[in-house]
Amino acid sequence: MHINIIRSMSIDLSNSQKLGQKAANPSLGLGMQCEHKQIIDDLDESKAEVLSQIFRALSDPARIRILALVSSAGCLCSCDLGKPLGKSQSTISHHTTVLFEAGLIEGEKRGKWTYWSLKPGVAEIIKGLLQLDRVD
Repeated sequence: MHINIIRSMSIDLSNSQKLGQKAANPSLGLGMQCEHKQIIDDLDESKAEVLSQIFRALSDPARIRILALVSSAGCLCSCDLGKPLGKSQSTISHHTTVLFEAGLIEGEKRGKWTYWSLKPGVAEIIKGLLQLDRVD
């Protein structure tokens, strides 16, 4: 299954509600009715499940760092991930398995070790994500 992910993002939080504030509802007490918008649902259940797995894979800082390291190297051995991450080989194996199962990386066995690279199309997404700053 192939899913296209938006390549450029823009988030405007200037009108967002502060925690605890209630949003104004035009249909309450003003004699106005809710304006119904046509909803186009391009995200069916199976696509949502795939995206959920990707987001779960990206929910751990160590896995994001693995993606960044693999992205910068092009192809990287599992044995080379322990030192920069400060993680044991079993932890590295767990994280790379999660990334692999999410379809973000692919591995090639060479003797005892697996060499990891990004799946086609993932590099552009990772580069975009790594350029994001914190949104306040």
